[in-house]
Amino acid sequence: MRILLVRHGEAERGHGDERLHDHGLTPKGCEQVKTLGQYLIAHRIKIDSVLSSPLPRARETTKILMDTANLPNPSIEFELCEIGEMENNATETLDSFFHRVHNLMIHLSNSSSSETILATTHAGFIMATIRVLFNISTPGTGARLDPDFASITEWDFKHDSWKLVAYNVLP
Repeated sequence: MRILLVRHGEAERGHGDERLHDHGLTPKGCEQVKTLGQYLIAHRIKIDSVLSSPLPRARETTKILMDTANLPNPSIEFELCEIGEMENNATETLDSFFHRVHNLMIHLSNSSSSETILATTHAGFIMATIRVLFNISTPGTGARLDPDFASITEWDFKHDSWKLVAYNVLP
């Protein structure tokens, strides 16, 4: 099982209430994602299935990747949302977020042993996979691993073990 976590492209984020409204991608973000799609083609990365967070910046990223790299139609996966951005879940705690991330990764690892899944998601989700799959305690050291926009983080799951193959790969 191979899971490619893609962070969405640079996003337009409005100012308003505590949760910034998601307006989708900036023109620069669209270009970043097109470049990522071309990278997938150039490296002949075969994608068997596509998942996307339902948030507009992730869905737009997925659509551009589908059009650029001829990917299969995505399934919307609410569990890929950023912390605190799940529908009707404004009070999500860090612990419940980590639990959600862990459960989704375990669910995906049980899907198919030979499949490559591309999942469009968010920086917080990607960073949380590092924390939960390496069992790094909270609060940890405070060090951060912020993935860049339109980057790939690759996980392999074989023989009941996770391996971080690549982190924050940019095309």
